[in-house]
Amino acid sequence: MNRIGRSTIICLLIATAPIWALLARKLSSQLLEGAQILKVGTISFDGSEIDCLVRKMSGYGANLEVESQIGIPNSFDLVIDTEQSNHHCHVIWRKARRIGIAFD
Repeated sequence: MNRIGRSTIICLLIATAPIWALLARKLSSQLLEGAQILKVGTISFDGSEIDCLVRKMSGYGANLEVESQIGIPNSFDLVIDTEQSNHHCHVIWRKARRIGIAFD
């Protein structure tokens, strides 16, 4: 690599260092807060099952994404096979394809 190439690379690294530091901080804070969990779940009620994606989850509840909210009751079981867990829950809020739930 010639001198101009090295100088250019060094200048770019110095100029972009604050951006990379900001991104690293943002990503690490999101990981600590459990930002995007992304698990496959099943909403189960009255013998029916609807697939969902668990976006965020805590010990108190979760944020679910569904294809459609049509037919989903205000109270159901959330089954997550990979964790072999079954949570009885109720809906706190609904917005488009998202449902906020609290565990009972």
